[in-house]
Amino acid sequence: MSDVNKFNYKVHLTYFKGYGKYYSDGEYTSHKEQLFEIITEARDMARAGNVPGMVDGYKPKFMLISAPNHPHDHPTLYVQDMNEERNAALRNLRKLTIKTLDDITSRLNEEIVD
Repeated sequence: MSDVNKFNYKVHLTYFKGYGKYYSDGEYTSHKEQLFEIITEARDMARAGNVPGMVDGYKPKFMLISAPNHPHDHPTLYVQDMNEERNAALRNLRKLTIKTLDDITSRLNEEIVD
């Protein structure tokens, strides 16, 4: 007998706007055994912008995670890492700076050669 889909926990996700007001909710079925695995799965879905009940690409800033039929259920609040956006912006700035420095260096080298 296969253990595939041995665990079927309904996971309820509640989404909140950036200032804390209720926004929407969604549900999905998890086949993870441990509660921390379910929470990690929901967090990863939020980071990827793939949460149930919302359009693709929506990344909730605040999300309440609950698995009511799990024996160890307790509500868990996910808060989006605000540094993700900041770090992405810094990476883009770093790329732009390197490109600009490369352009300046090549222009200076051209002037030296001439």
